[in-house]
Amino acid sequence: PKLVIEFGCYIGYSATRFARKIRRHGGRVVSVEVDPVHVCIARSMLEFAGVADAVTIYCGYSEEAIPHLPKLCRGVKADVIFMDQRGTRFHIDLELLEDHDMLSDTCLVTADNVLKPGAPHFLWHLQSSPQYDLAVVSLKEFAAERIEDWIVVARYQPHGHPRALMEFPDCLSELAFKTDRVRQQSCAGASPGQVGEDDWACHSQELRRSYAAAGILPREVNVERREDGSVFVAW
Repeated sequence: PKLVIEFGCYIGYSATRFARKIRRHGGRVVSVEVDPVHVCIARSMLEFAGVADAVTIYCGYSEEAIPHLPKLCRGVKADVIFMDQRGTRFHIDLELLEDHDMLSDTCLVTADNVLKPGAPHFLWHLQSSPQYDLAVVSLKEFAAERIEDWIVVARYQPHGHPRALMEFPDCLSELAFKTDRVRQQSCAGASPGQVGEDDWACHSQELRRSYAAAGILPREVNVERREDGSVFVAW
């Protein structure tokens, strides 16, 4: 890929991994991060990793950043989108990217945490739109085998598929409220981290059932382990 656009840089780990893979081919990463403290840390990490020349970090909200991306990216469209911000914003930001024509014709749209804590409108958007071929990778949280999460992998395929006005079921608003509430409790409540492993395990399975009840049933693939211990996605 020539261009990766990331939402949610945090301290720069995934931006570093992306940059190390694509900079040798002239690729670059543009990452959007709202927290200026995280931006400072990420820039230091990128310098330390030796890939700062291949990564641009935009400090601000995604809805403010996206209109500037065509200029910031020098007219190049994204080959990969990686969303790692608040899940209930994924679909809004994706629609903005579509509006600003920032997706290449074979763009790969990826997103983390779509089951924990969740991204119901985003999954509905990808599943319902003929412009995307959707799959989710089911995997266990690091050091927490009981907690399931999904990573979205969706191929953008606009040709021959006109963009349709998206209508969401009313039940998704309640699911979005629940996902935002548990996210708030986990990282910004009166006692940060108050959502324990048991709570997360219950939440992810309850959300999985709620997705199915709402008609969200994406193609699901798993992470497998080879005899030598290495892992791979069983597409």
